[in-house]
Amino acid sequence: MAELRGINDLSSEAQAIRRPVQGTRHELEIASLHRLMRGLSKNLCETLKDTVEAACEVCAVRCAGITLLERLPDGSERLRWMAAVGPLREVVGQILPLDRDLTQTLKQRTPRVVCRPHRLFAQIPEGWDIAEALLLPWSGERSSGILWVLTRSDERRLDADDIRMLKDLAAFARSVIAKDVVESGRLVEERVGAAAKMANELAHAVNNPLQALTNALYLMDSEPGEHLQDARAQVQRINAVVRVILDSNARPLKH
Repeated sequence: MAELRGINDLSSEAQAIRRPVQGTRHELEIASLHRLMRGLSKNLCETLKDTVEAACEVCAVRCAGITLLERLPDGSERLRWMAAVGPLREVVGQILPLDRDLTQTLKQRTPRVVCRPHRLFAQIPEGWDIAEALLLPWSGERSSGILWVLTRSDERRLDADDIRMLKDLAAFARSVIAKDVVESGRLVEERVGAAAKMANELAHAVNNPLQALTNALYLMDSEPGEHLQDARAQVQRINAVVRVILDSNARPLKH
């Protein structure tokens, strides 16, 4: 990756952006956050899409997206586009290579701006006419990612108040992802517990007729006619239990 000329820290403490605030939009910000809170019952992808739509709304831009960090079994890491609006919709689901500079951005957890990002990111073509890409990273125990807000050359430039609002949206995205991870883990635990309970019940259901069948077969050595019917009945019971197991495994899991 080329040297990142044009990248500046946007921390409010350093006052890296000296653009005058073009007017606060507290009512719009509050309305967007209320809509996001009401949509928490949606699945993760839909909630992240709502988040990038809110980012576009509060900043009056047309393009935004979210990338999440994926850790592979071999220990390597990469970013994946999880949600987007505007031209970035084309790259949802695609992989963004995690180079040294993006790794540093995630590590520092400091907002950054990239001028003319098509020079640095192949997934942002020059034809989109993107003047700046604002990157708002987060990194935590359960998730790491970046909220991207892209501004075209004919759109307003982002200011310090935009940074403040977008930090809140990035924090919201981090929270809903952490919530999804916890709920997914709880669902897996519930499924494992249900499977263990069913296996225990089936083991008992099979064991009882199996013991009776063993006894019947043993007694058949001395009196075969008298115990043959009982042995057949126990085999039928075992077959019935096996059919229950097969039918349960054939049904698709409900999510």
